[in-house]
Amino acid sequence: MEATAIGSTERAAVTRTVVGIVAAGAVYYLATRLAWLLTFPDSKVSLFFPPHAVMVSILLLVPTRRWWAYLLAALACHFVATQQSDWPLLYALQCEAFDGLKIVLTAAGIRRFIRTPLHLINLSEALQFVGFAVILVPFATALWGAYVTVVYHFGTDYWIEWRNLAISNAVTTIVLVPVVMIGVQLFRDGYRGGFPRLVEAGLIAAAIVAVGWLAFDRSPAGPDTSPALLYAPIPLLIWAALRFGLGGMSASMLIITSIAIWGTMQGRGPFLSQTAAENALALQLFILMAAAPLTLLAVAIEDERRSKQALRVTEQRMSLAAESAQLVLWDWDLGQDMVWVQDRGIFGFPSNAPVDHATLAGHVHPDDRAALLSSNDDAYESRQPFAAEFRAFHGLGESDAATCFWDVARRRGPVRGCDRKRLMTQIAPA
Repeated sequence: MEATAIGSTERAAVTRTVVGIVAAGAVYYLATRLAWLLTFPDSKVSLFFPPHAVMVSILLLVPTRRWWAYLLAALACHFVATQQSDWPLLYALQCEAFDGLKIVLTAAGIRRFIRTPLHLINLSEALQFVGFAVILVPFATALWGAYVTVVYHFGTDYWIEWRNLAISNAVTTIVLVPVVMIGVQLFRDGYRGGFPRLVEAGLIAAAIVAVGWLAFDRSPAGPDTSPALLYAPIPLLIWAALRFGLGGMSASMLIITSIAIWGTMQGRGPFLSQTAAENALALQLFILMAAAPLTLLAVAIEDERRSKQALRVTEQRMSLAAESAQLVLWDWDLGQDMVWVQDRGIFGFPSNAPVDHATLAGHVHPDDRAALLSSNDDAYESRQPFAAEFRAFHGLGESDAATCFWDVARRRGPVRGCDRKRLMTQIAPA
């Protein structure tokens, strides 16, 4: 009976894998068709290449040992699409090899350099994502792709084709990959932001659609178009980055990109004053130059927000531990002579007033103060920890003293090289 259950589970897993592989091929085929629609008239330039981002995201979501199957299914479907469009056989096969190489390099690089889910990456990982997946891989692999394109007479100038391929894949990676990956994560975890944040997200989306339509689809093309329209969506993108992090900013950027491409292809917007290829380049550069810094901004804000949250949790745990052990903790920064006290009330310190070492020492019993300060100076000169027992007045409105045990551990600060002292005080009635 148990063997039958295990066999059924394994068959179900195999079935899910096969269905996933077939679905990946079908999605890649549809994305390819969409990419071919996103080209300028009289130009081979694909402004946006969704198949690349879709397949990179799929490889990041499945086990590495199955990459070959998903990639083979996708490239086979892409090959079918090329033959339906009468591409030369050898050209199509070389395009499959080119697409496969840049997809695998991008996915492998992200797996190698980014160990956390994309919605939790820090600023260092975001810089590596931009440097490797958005710049290095697209611009390096385009050297081969441009050569194949020119050899088979689908392009006339090597460096123009190299530029077009590189920027198209770079824009697609920075805009679409975060949307897909964070969207999948949100689907798995479920939405937990509450109704007010959902309303705010809807307002941002509606505002971005309205501003994008006015800037890129409503305005007529030509020399009379105001360049200032290009900057109209930026405040909304910053709002999305501040409030919703990388996922919100990337989704907003995808909306702007879609509207800008549609308007440009319809002959409207600020990108139609030159040739088709030059217009495509101007639009791609605008998207890339806007998306890259906003991505880093969104990640930096989220990273800072998570750090502050982690610090609050740590302080809460320290306070709980100190309260359980009847301890008072403080941290003394000798460089700035600033003292952080975990429980100001026990010494009677105001909640919002700065505390320095002299203020803290002022609560030591006068008969014990000189000995304590001398021991402290000796420890500072010898760079050795010490423990001292002394009496201190507490802030409970009583005139009697309390017995404190002061353990000092010293270390070198990483920035200014100043010494810091971490202190622990146990308050008990004398």
